[in-house]
Amino acid sequence: MRRATSSTPIQTSVTFPSQTWHETWDASLILSWTPSNIFGAQAQAHVAEAHADEVAAKRAALKNGLRLEVNQAMNALTEATVSLSSAREAWSRPRKTTACAASCNRAGKATVVDVTDAETDLTRSRLDVVNSHVDERIARVAAHARPRTRHRSLNHAPRDRSSASAPG
Repeated sequence: MRRATSSTPIQTSVTFPSQTWHETWDASLILSWTPSNIFGAQAQAHVAEAHADEVAAKRAALKNGLRLEVNQAMNALTEATVSLSSAREAWSRPRKTTACAASCNRAGKATVVDVTDAETDLTRSRLDVVNSHVDERIARVAAHARPRTRHRSLNHAPRDRSSASAPG
């Protein structure tokens, strides 16, 4: 086996930093602009504006719907109250007619059919009063009902839940 030997030694040079310090600084600014981004940004802005308009329109429709429901409930309450008072007034007439038919029947001037017809009218007017009471109560509940939850988009400020009272 032969060994390869070199007659020239490998020279390495090492340089040490000098003792003097040279200050340097660099400031740079990179600005990039692509003309095609303008159209994309404008399209995104139009989409965002359209979405905002859509939300505003839905909010307005919701408010109008709520106003309509409240007005309908209040009108139904007024109508039911008037209906109840007129049913009570109408109830007095069959009571008098029934009493008159019964006394005429005892005197022999009216038949049993006349008394039965008068009692039927009295029962019908009593049922009208009961129905009017039911309608009035339903309308009162609908007019004064409080929603369990409120839609957040209708509130301008968040509700303070600590001081909220129970619905009654």
